[in-house]
Amino acid sequence: MFAFLGAGDLELTGGFRGTVLVPSGRLTLGMDGSRGTYEGTFYGKHVLIGPKVSVRKLPIPLFGADLEGCAARVPVRIDLPPEERDVAYQADIASSCSMPGISSCRAYLIGRTNVDYTAAAARMITGNFSPAEYLAVVRDRTRKLRATEDNTVLAMLLCTAPDADGDGVSDADDVCPGTDLPDGILQLKVNRFAANTVGVFVGAKGTPSGYTIADTGGCSATQIISAAGLGNAHARFGVTRSALDTWVASLA
Repeated sequence: MFAFLGAGDLELTGGFRGTVLVPSGRLTLGMDGSRGTYEGTFYGKHVLIGPKVSVRKLPIPLFGADLEGCAARVPVRIDLPPEERDVAYQADIASSCSMPGISSCRAYLIGRTNVDYTAAAARMITGNFSPAEYLAVVRDRTRKLRATEDNTVLAMLLCTAPDADGDGVSDADDVCPGTDLPDGILQLKVNRFAANTVGVFVGAKGTPSGYTIADTGGCSATQIISAAGLGNAHARFGVTRSALDTWVASLA
């Protein structure tokens, strides 16, 4: 997949195979008059196709086979609550279609990651996430999923450890039980941060701080401000980067 997250235009020439996402700009395929075959799926705010271009939709780009048809045959577990249902559905697609033979734990982790990817993309498309916030979520979830590939202990912990407040930090490691996301700080200022709906600490324009709820021991900005006694300015305008650095260092 190729994602262009800026507000400008993206031009492809000479053919392409895969998936292209340009949610905020114009995507052009072969508008220079060149011949080319474009196979895959192409998304853009505006899509322009040249006169000598042929476009062919692939079932599911990057996977081959009929993953789309297989996924359509996977039953939705309507007996589960909506959030659990979405994760279970993605996990079932992974174990039945895209990665048959994987463990149930691995399928669950992939399912949860895919749900987070989708939710972040939907928020960006509707304008509730900046491209920087979306990219921060994708990087964070990808990093965590990759970390479990060679660490079976971590994988089992994420699959089995209870997480009462659903913040992605197990109760055993959660310094702040009862975390409620997103933070209720509405007047974020420059170089001040708060946790968004998926636990990424971002600034006023969605600029990532480099920290997530997992880094802060399951604590939101509101909880850090209260626990560290940071005062009214932090409560009104968000936690500073230095305060976040100090908090994370104290957990080491």
